[in-house]
Amino acid sequence: MAVKMINMFGSTVAAGARFMGAVFIGIGIASSAAALPVFTWNPGAVGLTGITFSGDNILVSDFATVVLTPNGMGGANFTDEGVLAISGFQLGSSPLAGSGLNSTFGLYFRFSGTGTQNTVGFNSSTQGVFTTLDYGLYGYEVTGPVSYQPLNVTPTGVLNPILLATGGLISGGVGATTIPAVAVVPNANTLVTFTPTPAGAGFFQSPVPFYNAAFAAFTNNPSQVQFIQGGFIITQGGGSVNFLATPVPEPASLMILVVGLAALGIVRRRT
Repeated sequence: MAVKMINMFGSTVAAGARFMGAVFIGIGIASSAAALPVFTWNPGAVGLTGITFSGDNILVSDFATVVLTPNGMGGANFTDEGVLAISGFQLGSSPLAGSGLNSTFGLYFRFSGTGTQNTVGFNSSTQGVFTTLDYGLYGYEVTGPVSYQPLNVTPTGVLNPILLATGGLISGGVGATTIPAVAVVPNANTLVTFTPTPAGAGFFQSPVPFYNAAFAAFTNNPSQVQFIQGGFIITQGGGSVNFLATPVPEPASLMILVVGLAALGIVRRRT
């Protein structure tokens, strides 16, 4: 979500464990990275045990696996699959408490994407684009310990998840973040659609109609990235979700938008 709605991993983590931040930034941001579109969610409307709350930022932890396949042209095709566990919410940069998240109910994004990049492996010159990306947002009642693992269709310990919303790729890219004298780590950003399901419509209390898209931008620190044969995994990578406050722009304007929003996301993440 991811979300990019995207990144990788290899170990398990209990719901509510530490989460590393990055950013999903809404198109409604003008000159200030703090002016994120506000939303109100109602867990009780879909049978989840939780309190109605309002926020503007959704914190997620990224668990996913990326597989690279040389394409014969000096680059590679990639697949990217995993889960984004929702760890918390913010409003105006302040954390929200008392909703019941990861205590009485839980939320996660399940995603799968493909794309191409200009290098066979991964280094400081790596650049690429997503060609497909699909996801679902799920809610569940917490009945015991929950853990997230690479490529799990449903996180371990989750029973009877409710599909609340779905979405797909509008535009997105991947690349590398160079930390001098330390490491080169993957990053990604995507602009995706957001559509509540009939079963999940009541969960999204406001605005009405609800936002129809979101922007995702992810960064990782070196300890979260493990390079393996044919790809890499990201353990507990970080991100956040912000919704779009205006209609989705035409495709021709997306690249400028994504670059600008990613820069705002970096500012917000460091505040």
